Amino acid sequence: MSGSSDQQFELNGYSAIEPIYFGSKTLVYQAIRNSDRASVILKRLRDETPTVEEQMQFRNQYVMTKDLAIPGIVRVIGLESCDNGEILVMEDFGGISLSEYRRKHQWSIAQFLSIAVQLSETLYQLHQAQIIHKDIKPANILIHPDSMQVRLIDFSIASQLSNQTQALQYPNQLEGTLAYLSPEQTGRMNRSIDYRSDFYSLGVTFYELLTGRVPFIGEDALEIVHGHLAKSPTPIRSLNPEVPEAIEQIIQKLMAKNAEDRYQSAKGLQADLEQGLAQWKATGTIAGFEIGQLDRMAQFNIPEKLYGREAQIQVLLDAFERARQGSGELVVVSGDSGIGKTALIRELFKPITESNAHFVCGKFDQFKRNIPYACLTEAYRGLIQQILAGTAEKIEYWRDRFQTVLGSSAQVVIDVIPELERLLGQQAPAPELPLLEAQDRFDQAMFAFMMATSSPEYPEVEWMDDLQWADLASITSLKTFLQSPENQYRLIVVAYRENEVDPTHPLAQMLSQMRTEGVAFEQITLAPLALHDVIQFLADTMHCHFSRVQPLAKLLYDKTQGSPFLLTEWLKSLHSEGLVTFDLETNSWQWSLKSIQQWNIDDAKLNQVRAQQPSPILSTSSTTTRSSTSTSAELLDLATIIKATEAISSELVLDQLLDRLLHIVLENAGAQKGCIVLDRAGELFIEVADTNQDASEVVVEAIPLAQSRDVPLSILNYVARTQQAIVSVDAAIESICASDPYILEHCPKSLLCTPILYQGKFIGLVYLENNLVKGAFSIARLEIVRILTGQAAIAIENARLFTCIQDKAAQLERSESRLNQLFEQSTDAILIFDPDEIIFTDCNQSAVNLLGYSSKDDIIGVSPIALSPEFQPSGKTSIQEATEAIEMSFEKGSHRFEWVHCHRTGEPVWLEIVLTVMTFENKTVFQCIWRDITDRKRAEAALKDSQAQLIQSEKMSALGNLVAGVAHEINNPIGFLNGSINNAKDFVQDLLEHLELYEQQLPNDETMQDHAEQIDLEFVKSDLPKLLNSMKTAVDRIKSISRSLRTFSRSDTEHAIVTNIHEGIDSTILILKYRLKASGHRPEIEVITNYGAIPEIECFPGQLNQVFMNILANAIDMFDELQDCQPQIITIQTAQVDQNTVEIRIRDNGKGMPDEVRAKVFEHLFTTKAVGKGTGLGLSIARQIVVEKHQGSIAVNSTIGEGSEFVISLPINQTLS
Repeated sequence: MSGSSDQQFELNGYSAIEPIYFGSKTLVYQAIRNSDRASVILKRLRDETPTVEEQMQFRNQYVMTKDLAIPGIVRVIGLESCDNGEILVMEDFGGISLSEYRRKHQWSIAQFLSIAVQLSETLYQLHQAQIIHKDIKPANILIHPDSMQVRLIDFSIASQLSNQTQALQYPNQLEGTLAYLSPEQTGRMNRSIDYRSDFYSLGVTFYELLTGRVPFIGEDALEIVHGHLAKSPTPIRSLNPEVPEAIEQIIQKLMAKNAEDRYQSAKGLQADLEQGLAQWKATGTIAGFEIGQLDRMAQFNIPEKLYGREAQIQVLLDAFERARQGSGELVVVSGDSGIGKTALIRELFKPITESNAHFVCGKFDQFKRNIPYACLTEAYRGLIQQILAGTAEKIEYWRDRFQTVLGSSAQVVIDVIPELERLLGQQAPAPELPLLEAQDRFDQAMFAFMMATSSPEYPEVEWMDDLQWADLASITSLKTFLQSPENQYRLIVVAYRENEVDPTHPLAQMLSQMRTEGVAFEQITLAPLALHDVIQFLADTMHCHFSRVQPLAKLLYDKTQGSPFLLTEWLKSLHSEGLVTFDLETNSWQWSLKSIQQWNIDDAKLNQVRAQQPSPILSTSSTTTRSSTSTSAELLDLATIIKATEAISSELVLDQLLDRLLHIVLENAGAQKGCIVLDRAGELFIEVADTNQDASEVVVEAIPLAQSRDVPLSILNYVARTQQAIVSVDAAIESICASDPYILEHCPKSLLCTPILYQGKFIGLVYLENNLVKGAFSIARLEIVRILTGQAAIAIENARLFTCIQDKAAQLERSESRLNQLFEQSTDAILIFDPDEIIFTDCNQSAVNLLGYSSKDDIIGVSPIALSPEFQPSGKTSIQEATEAIEMSFEKGSHRFEWVHCHRTGEPVWLEIVLTVMTFENKTVFQCIWRDITDRKRAEAALKDSQAQLIQSEKMSALGNLVAGVAHEINNPIGFLNGSINNAKDFVQDLLEHLELYEQQLPNDETMQDHAEQIDLEFVKSDLPKLLNSMKTAVDRIKSISRSLRTFSRSDTEHAIVTNIHEGIDSTILILKYRLKASGHRPEIEVITNYGAIPEIECFPGQLNQVFMNILANAIDMFDELQDCQPQIITIQTAQVDQNTVEIRIRDNGKGMPDEVRAKVFEHLFTTKAVGKGTGLGLSIARQIVVEKHQGSIAVNSTIGEGSEFVISLPINQTLS
C-alpha cells in the first residue's frame, strides 16, 4: 500500500525504504540494512504527536519480545530513533498477513491444522515466558506463502502473565480487534484476564479461517460484546460442512465463555490438533476422539473433599437429625486457625436444603466486641432475608408468628434488625422507659424473637464463628438461650480458636458451667490431619499411587503441621513457583524433593495466606465485590443509554416497550436469558421473557410469577420485597436461594436482579441470568441496568397510562355501540367528550363531515382545543371559554352556547352546542350536540357589515350634504361681496382723486385742515386701498374653501370620472383641519404634502375621499392617544410609479404597530381602540374601495417607535366597475 510523500522518511543505516502497509495507527516499510544488506521491516507510529499510551504500547512491542528466542514470533532487531520518532526494526521473513493470504488462497484441512499446530506451539512458548499476547487475530499472524510457516506479530498490548485490567476502547480505534476479544477482555465481567484469554481469541481466529467470517457480527459494538458474553456462535459445520466434527469441538472449547472451560494449556490444545492432523494425513478424515485429555491431566486441581473428618461429620449429621425431631442441640467446634472448621460445617448444606431448614451464620469480630449482640443480629438479618425470599404463604406464616410473639415490642427488635420491618410492616414506636427497664424489655424481646425463629415446619441451624471474640452479653444470652426449654427444632454450632481461649475466658467458663449443670452438648476438637490423610490428599491431587507421593506428603506434613488450609496454600505456591510441574513426555506430575525442602514461604506470604482464610460460609449481602477488571466502558454504556432512550421514547405500547427494553438490557449486561416482571395490583406477573438468547418472547398472557418454574422465585421474591438489587457471581452459594428448586436444578453461574422503581414505588423487576460464565455481571453492569430501569419505570407508567386510555376508549366504544345507529342517522353532529382526559372519545359521521375530515379517527382522541382557534369571538381564549362552558354544564346539567371550531381547511365553523352531563359506565362524560350555524352567522355578519357600511355611507353622505349646503349658502353672499368689493375699489379711487382736487383748490382752509388732522387723512388715504385688497383676498379664500367643499361633497356617479387626486386630498385635509389644531395634551399636527407630477385618474372621487378620511382620522386618533409633546407630523406623498399606476403614501411619525396588529388591520370589525371608540370598519371599507372598486392595492408598513405608512396604488386608466 503506497503512502503520500509526507509519509516517506530516511533512517541512518537503512536504504531502499519502501512503504508496504499504512494502518490507522502505524506505518510499515520494507528496507535494506546497509551493514549486511539484509532485508528488514521498519514500523513507526503514524501520528507524529502520539499520546503517552500509544508510545508505551509501541515500545511494548520491543520490550516484550527483545529477549525472546521463540521461532513462532517475528524477531525484533532493535528500536531506532529518528526525527519522526522511534522506529521498530524487525526481521523480514517474507510473510504476509494471514487475513490477506486467506483472501487470495483456498486451503485444505491439512494446511489449516498445520498452521493451527504452529500457532499453539508459539502460544505455549509465549505463555511459558509469562507473556499474554491479548490481540490474536489473522491480521497479527504472518504466513510465508511458500513454506507456510506462521509467525505472531504486534505485541503492543501484550503484558506479563498476571491479572490485568483492560479498559474497553472505542471499536473504531481497535482496528477490528473487538471481534476477537475474549469475554473477560470486554471489561464487562467480574473477573480478571489471564493467559486463557489468548485461547479465546485464537478460537475466533480459527473460526474465521474455516468459515470466512467472525462468529459475532453486529451493527454496533454493544451487539458484538453481547455475542462474546452470552451468545453461542453459529456452528462451524453449518457454515462449512467440510470441517471435521473434532475440529469444531476443539474450536468450541477454545471459545468457551468461561476461562475454566477452555483449554488450560497450549500443550493440551497442541496435542489435540496434532492428533487430528495425524489422522487426516493418514486417512483423509478425522474420527471422533475425546478432546482435552492431556489438558485435563495437566490441570492442577486440588480436591475440595474433606480428609480425615468422617467421624466429626457424622456427629454434626446426628445432631441435626435430633434437632429436626424437635430437640435443641449444641455442637462446639474448636481448633486452630485454618484447621477446617468452616469446611466441616459445609457438610450440613445438603441435609439442610433437603429438610426445608433455615441456615443462619454470624461471625464475631474482635473489633466489634464493644457492640452487644452484633454477631447475633447479623445472623438474624440473614434469616429475615431468607424468609423474604420465600413464597407468599411462607411470608404470611412468619409474619403471623413474629407478630404474635413480639406484640407491641416489635419495634424494639426492628431497631437492631431493620429487615424485619419489611416483613411486619411499620410498627408503633416503643414507649420510652428508664434505662434498666428498656434493657430488660430489649432482652425479653430478642429472646422471644430468637425462640420464634425455629419451628417444626422450619428447623434452624445457627453457625456462630470466632466465639473467642464474643462479647459478654452475647455469651450470657447464648447460655440462657441454650438452657431454655423453648429451645426446640434448632441446632447451634459454635466455633472458636482453641489457642485463643484459656480457662478464664467467658466462653470456657460458660461451657464449664453448662457441663456442671448437666446441659448436654457435643464437643468436636479438630486436630491436624494425620500423615495418611495428607498422603491420600496428595495422591488425589497428583493422580498417582500413594507410594509415589509418600515422601512429598511427609515433607509437606512437617512444613504445615497437618493444617488443611496451609497444606492447600503450600501446594498452590509450589505449583505457581514451578516446583510442581506437569511433564508432557510422561503425562505425569513431577517435583524435586530437594528443591521443595530448600524452598519455603516467607513470613509476608504466610501472613497474606492466613489473611485470606474464608469468612462466613454464606454471604447474605446483595452484591459481590468489585472485579479487578475495568468495567468503565463509558462509550458502550452511553451507547446503551442512548439506544434505550430512543427505544423508550418511541414506544407507547407496553408489550412492545418491554420487549425492546429487555433486549437492550440483555445486550448490555451480557445475559443469556432474562425476564421483566411487573406488579399488577399487588401480584407479580412475568410480562416478557427471553429464554433462547436470539429473540425475546413476549408472553401472550402474563404468567403469575408464583406459577413460574423458569426463574428462581426466592431471588425475585427477595428483590420485590426488599427493593434491593442482587448481583451474584455464583448463584448456588447465595444464602437466600440455597434451597431454591430452580437454583438446585439449573445452577446458574451468574444472575442479576434489580427492582424497577417509579417515584420510589415498586412497580416491577428485571431478572438476568448467564449460565456460561461465572462473574458475568459486575457492579458496573448493575449500575447501568439501574439507569435503564429508571428510564424504563417512567416509560412503563406512560405505556400503562396509554394502555389504560386505550382500554377505556375501547370499553366506552363497546358500551355505546347501541347508540351508533342514532349517531349516524342524526343530521346534527353528536360527540362524546371525556372531561378527565379532555378528548373526544366518539363522534358520528355528521361531525366528521361538518369539520371536513375523512374519518372519525381524525376527531376521536383529539382535544376540542386542538380543533379550535386560539381565541373565540368573545375575545377569550378557547381554553377559558371551554372551561366556563364545562363548569356551567356541571352546575346546570346542560348548557347551550355558541362556539367556533376550525374546518380542516382552516375556515371557521360556527356551532350552536348543547353540552349535557351524563353518566356512562360509571364515568361522567359529556354529550355534545353540534348544530352548524355558520350560514346564519355569515348572514348576520353580512347584515351587520351592510348596516355598518350603510351607516358609514350615510355618515359620509350627510357630511357631504352638510358641506354642500354650507358651500351653497355662502356661495351667493360671497359672489355679492366679491362684486361689491371690486366696485368699492373703483368708487374709493374716484373719491380719493376727487379729494385731491379739493386739497388743491382749498389748500389753506383751516376747517378742512383741522378735520384732516382729526381723522388722520393721510393714513386713511394710504390704508383704505390696502383694506379693500385684504377684503378681496379674504373673499377669494372663502371662494377657495367653498370650491374644496363642493369637491369633497361631489356625489359619485354610476361611472368613474377623471379626477385630480390632489384636490381630493386637499379637501379631506381641509375637513379635518379643526382636528389638527393643538390641544391641551398634544401640539398641532403638521400635515406635509409632497405632491408629485401625476396625471388625473379615472376613479370614484367621493369614495377615495372616504379612504383618505379614514386613514387620516386614524392617524389623528393615534396622536390623541399618544399624548406626546414631540412634533407630530403626517406626510402625504404622491408619485407615478409606472405608465398606468399612481401611488399615494400617507405616513405618520407615531408609535407604530406590532406585527400581529399589522396582519389584521384590514380585517372586518378588527379594532385596537377602546370599546365605543372604534367600529373596526374604517380600514376594512378603505380596502374594499381600493381593491374591489378600483382594482388597486393598499398595504401598511410599520416600525414600533417610528410610525406607520399606508401605501395606496391606483390605476390611471382602467375601466372600473
